[in-house]
Order: sequence, then C-alpha cells, then structure tokens
Amino acid sequence: LSTEKIKICKKFVEYYNRDKTVYDIYSEKLLGLNDFDIDHFVPWSFVANDELWNLLPMDSSLNSSKSNNLPQWKYFELFAKNQYMM
Repeated sequence: LSTEKIKICKKFVEYYNRDKTVYDIYSEKLLGLNDFDIDHFVPWSFVANDELWNLLPMDSSLNSSKSNNLPQWKYFELFAKNQYMM
C-alpha cells in the first residue's frame, strides 16, 4: 500500500470518525481517531489493487498478526457495513 494512499485513507477515516463510530471488524473494538491502520480486506496476494472498496481501518495491534489468507466469511457483513457507512 503506497504511503500516499495510506495518508488519504487515514484522513478520510479520521474525518468520518469525528461524528460517527468506526469499529475494527475483526475485534469489534471501537477505533480511536489516531489508533488504527489501513489494510486490505482481500489480501494483495489475491487482488492486486489498492482500490478503496478493498481497504479498511483496523486495530493497529491486529494488523501485524493478520496473515495473507482470505478473511473468514463471518467478517464480510461488518466489512460491508463499515464500507456503506463511510
């Protein structure tokens, strides 16, 4: 993920997070204004793009432990809800 794309996504989430709540879809933890990373929902190894539909805010501590496996289907509903709200 390019540095510029990360900056744009983080600014967007921070702006949205001022008035709404944003949750990490994996832990369902409320994300703070500056305490999150941007990551791919479908890993880069499966879909080689940085399109906004595939990017999501997530807990910084969980990002490093997430592997390049496809996410379990149970997370899709929360992912779609976050994407829709933003």
